[in-house]
Amino acid sequence: MPTPTNDRQAKIAAASRAQTSPVKLILALVVVIVVVIGVGVTLFMNREDDGMPGSLPDGKSSPGATLPEMPLPKGVASPTDAIVATNDGKLKDGVPTLTIFEDFQCPLCKVNEDKYGQKIAEMAKAGKLNVVYYVKTFLDDNLRNDSSVKAGNAAMCAANEGKFEAVHDKLFAAQPKEGDGYADSAIEKAGQDAGLTGAAFDSWKQCVSEKKYSRYLKSVEKHTSDKLKIIGTPAFYLNGQVMKLEGVNDGQAFEAKISEMAK
Repeated sequence: MPTPTNDRQAKIAAASRAQTSPVKLILALVVVIVVVIGVGVTLFMNREDDGMPGSLPDGKSSPGATLPEMPLPKGVASPTDAIVATNDGKLKDGVPTLTIFEDFQCPLCKVNEDKYGQKIAEMAKAGKLNVVYYVKTFLDDNLRNDSSVKAGNAAMCAANEGKFEAVHDKLFAAQPKEGDGYADSAIEKAGQDAGLTGAAFDSWKQCVSEKKYSRYLKSVEKHTSDKLKIIGTPAFYLNGQVMKLEGVNDGQAFEAKISEMAK
């Protein structure tokens, strides 16, 4: 037979379990929710072509639409257009057009830049390819900083000096740890490493300091998300058709993919 003391201790223990179990359950649920959100955000920020539209619309504004006036960098025709990074800012007839959607804070964008960037530059330089970029900035909201706009603006400012691609490449080479953001010193060094000197460097620095093309970048983000339905990065399109890059692991394979799609 249980003693009164043992019976009292058992009741106290049971009451304690009844009080703590809901708390433990709530804590467990919170942990699960945090993990699910973290995984979801990571997948969203680093999606490649999976889930992207199979083709791009013409990208033009609706008839009668009035676009706001704002400064535009060389190679950009309107506030919703991509920047043409090749052939002195003009599309060349008779060659395929590669359209790239990227965010300077996107880790997978850097992975693809490392894999394909040199080959893309070679083909563009040889006149075999038009290359246009939609520089997205949605990761500023996700990561709670302004580095996507900061780096994007620096690249756009370089277009006026004929150095968009060079600064673009140096910025990706210097991409900081995810969430840390680009320091001002890193932006300036990218310009120097890209070959900007003298008056051109001073002009570029002033453009960067003034955040001259921040409104354009925000316009591009809204347009690509709302109209083109590109809500993640990176994404690659050739002549408006999505490029499926599974198994395309280097520049040579990327060039072969372009040749195959351009037939």
